[in-house]
Formats: sequence, structure tokens, C-alpha cells
Amino acid sequence: MKFRAARTDQPSLALRAEHPWQSSDQNGSTIELLPSERTELLLLGELLTVKAHSAPIFMQGERAKHLYYLDEGVVQGRHTIRNGVRQSVALFWPGDFFGLPRDGCFFNSAEAVTNCTAYKFPIKDLEK
Repeated sequence: MKFRAARTDQPSLALRAEHPWQSSDQNGSTIELLPSERTELLLLGELLTVKAHSAPIFMQGERAKHLYYLDEGVVQGRHTIRNGVRQSVALFWPGDFFGLPRDGCFFNSAEAVTNCTAYKFPIKDLEK
């Protein structure tokens, strides 16, 4: 599932889950969150503003305590291999979640390519 968000006139985040291989015009391919679910999710999140090319949002190998949702801007996922070469492995666009942990740690680093606004959600609260 892929999650997307859209701004509304109200100060809330509209999210929907989407199957990645079906177009959204197919019946049943999106799941709208209920207003109570959106409110609960927003209460868990902390708004984060990151300047382009500043310190990484998180580093490869760091203990993953948060999951991130990109609201505005572009974030690049980078992975450093053993010989120190850094590889670009992903670009995250508005509406993307990023920072999914592997064995409790971030597998890649994340850096802002442009000025970004994101929400960070404590993983322990999302697991409830």
C-alpha cells in the first residue's frame, strides 16, 4: 500500500492508502481514512521543516524511532556501501512515507533535496 495526502481547507491531513499497481479510478483501490482516524494520526505526528542540503533527516544505521511522511519538497534516500561510496537509492515526493526501519534501524540515510515539510510519527505509537 502507498499512502498519499492532500491538504484541505481545514487544518487536517487527508490520507488514503492506495494499492501501488492499480490506478485510483478502479473500484476499491483506495481506502479513505475516517475523520477520527485522520485526527488521531495528526495528533501523533510532529511537523518538521528541513532546509535543502542541511543535516540529514536521519542517518543510515541510526536506531529508527520515527516514520516520516513528506508533505512538501523532495527527499533523497542514500546508502553508503563498505568502500564509502554513497549511492542514491530513492527519491521521495509529497505524499510518500519514508524511513521504514529494517531490524529496528534505518537502512538508508535521508537528505532534503529541496526545502521540505514533513511529519514525523513515533513508531512505538503507530504500533498500538
